[in-house]
Amino acid sequence: MIKAIKDSQMQILDLFSGIGGFSVGFESANYQDYDFTKLPINQKYKSDGFYKTIAFCETDKNCQKVLKKHWANVPIFEDVHTLDKPTLDKLGEIDIITGGFPCQDLSLAGKRVGIQGSRSSLFIEILRIANVTKPKFILFENTPELVRNKQYFKIFTQELRERGYRCRAFLLRADAFGYPHKRQRAYIVAYSDEIGQFCVETLFDCLSNGNTQKPSEEIISIYRRYLWRNKNGYKNNIRDIRNDNGFPENVERVGILGNSVVPEIVARFARFIKYI
Repeated sequence: MIKAIKDSQMQILDLFSGIGGFSVGFESANYQDYDFTKLPINQKYKSDGFYKTIAFCETDKNCQKVLKKHWANVPIFEDVHTLDKPTLDKLGEIDIITGGFPCQDLSLAGKRVGIQGSRSSLFIEILRIANVTKPKFILFENTPELVRNKQYFKIFTQELRERGYRCRAFLLRADAFGYPHKRQRAYIVAYSDEIGQFCVETLFDCLSNGNTQKPSEEIISIYRRYLWRNKNGYKNNIRDIRNDNGFPENVERVGILGNSVVPEIVARFARFIKYI
């Protein structure tokens, strides 16, 4: 029988936060009927407060400005390496860690140094923090190459097992959730041994209920330095890009939007975890 994993609240440590896509996704699950064109605090429905972000960690100054604007009372740490045990202990209990750690060393668009490259190996910092805080879940987001490359994924899963975590990986495309672009990313749910066997079939059902219509034919493949352009020559503006990624109207800047997770995909995981 599926039941709530915790009666009161699950606290989230959002690492490599970007503009808070993970936190928007999780906090949206606090609402019965969430509108992804508005921020969580502007929802007309009452939040049940089940998910709460208690700290961010982000180096980019522009991203920090966005986080401070929308989560004014949540602390932002700048360097993941500075999150030592005394600092983490002050945050209190941490139930979930999220982390879209850098993917440049793995991505087909990068030099493909590998998972042990200087950037992508930062996932070890997430696991170091997990060793201290003992979260029930860790949700990773990265390039699909992390899962497709057997060597990368073997190293990744071995590191998790050594720390008492199992995982399930999902390759999910934004257009399968109703967004007009094909961007595919790997989402990996790690769960502690104390949780027990993960309900894989239920999770697959949960994630397969998204809209599977094809993406708009008006959007063509582009390199990330350019804005999308349709056949009539129209360039998408910042509002188009915001909406195409499931972010509210008042989230700005093209570059940081392009690097973010799609909050609605994160919300699917959040709703499932809520009732394990």
